[in-house]
Amino acid sequence: MMLLLAGPAWAGSLEDKACLLAAAQRLPPIPGLKILGMTVAPAVDAMAVSQIVGSFRTAQAAARNLDETFAILGSSAVSEQIDGFIAAHNDYAARQAIIDAFLPRVSGSGSVTITVDVADLKATYAFMCAYSTADIIIAEPVSLLN
Repeated sequence: MMLLLAGPAWAGSLEDKACLLAAAQRLPPIPGLKILGMTVAPAVDAMAVSQIVGSFRTAQAAARNLDETFAILGSSAVSEQIDGFIAAHNDYAARQAIIDAFLPRVSGSGSVTITVDVADLKATYAFMCAYSTADIIIAEPVSLLN
């Protein structure tokens, strides 16, 4: 997908820019999609992590995706605990264990909004972004605002 950026360039930290770009890559691949505006604001890391984990359809999907990007299942004890909760169909406990494993790996986070236009229809997407000191970034969609 080719991104067409309209409007003035944004200022901000390197992390902010990386969050904006990571979120923009998660937009739907619709021909003619134009980005009208992008914002990023600081987020509380615990809230961002909780929303990112909650954005996945299942705890198993969250664990798999976050392990691929942030290596959250570093110890077999953590992996076994999460697998046990998933096997017992305890989604809440599995997600909480994922949050507990993910949060220490996050050095910052942001709340991203991107307003787009397609065929004169405007929509605003909201994303949560988290990043680590190892330059690992994840942006997950959390809602369609309008």
